[in-house]
Amino acid sequence: MALPGVTIGFALDGLADTHSLYRQDTNWQKIIDNATAFISAGGNALWRFVPFEHNKHQETECKQLAEELGFAGFENIYDGRDTGPVYTRTGEYSHFLGEKQPGDNPPIKALLENHITWYDSKTVKHPKDTPELNLMCIHKQNREIFLAADGTVYPCCYLGFYPATMNHPGNKELAPLVQENNALEYSLEHCLKWFDAVEASWKAASIAEGRTYQCVATCNRI
Repeated sequence: MALPGVTIGFALDGLADTHSLYRQDTNWQKIIDNATAFISAGGNALWRFVPFEHNKHQETECKQLAEELGFAGFENIYDGRDTGPVYTRTGEYSHFLGEKQPGDNPPIKALLENHITWYDSKTVKHPKDTPELNLMCIHKQNREIFLAADGTVYPCCYLGFYPATMNHPGNKELAPLVQENNALEYSLEHCLKWFDAVEASWKAASIAEGRTYQCVATCNRI
């Protein structure tokens, strides 16, 4: 039986022919099979749909399918990621999401370097740190967790930027807190234990002294 009160959102951006244009290296049918297995076990499943130019014509059909399969709800996710180049695992340009403009498919190395530079200039040099915090952790309030594609578990998507391997802001401070959080290797309860260390970090005097950067930058209300 599924855990009572647990809802899982399945990211299904279209039907089998469009879903993987954004969700690279995923198998639409496997996701559907996992969702229906969860529903059959008594779980509440949400179909979460990011609309793009290439899939928005399928939204009605997706809603109908979600209802037929027993999904508890259908959500549109508008997150601003509706345009941009897509690359393969080897760094080769594959296709473009949305309306392509000249020069919109730079080499992957240049794109990543620009992304990190953007973070440096927009975020890292101007952290929203204050002596006193007024954190409103939405994910704690809603009792949500974030499960990444590789099976690792995080308190929220803001902390789920693969701190062991990626150069996003705050990952340097976050990485030492993450302990045994892969749900493919450990029980979910075990994967959640390190979350206490994140909340404990809020008691530090500043980001420099151990506060988790993303918590301050995203959820501080001062």
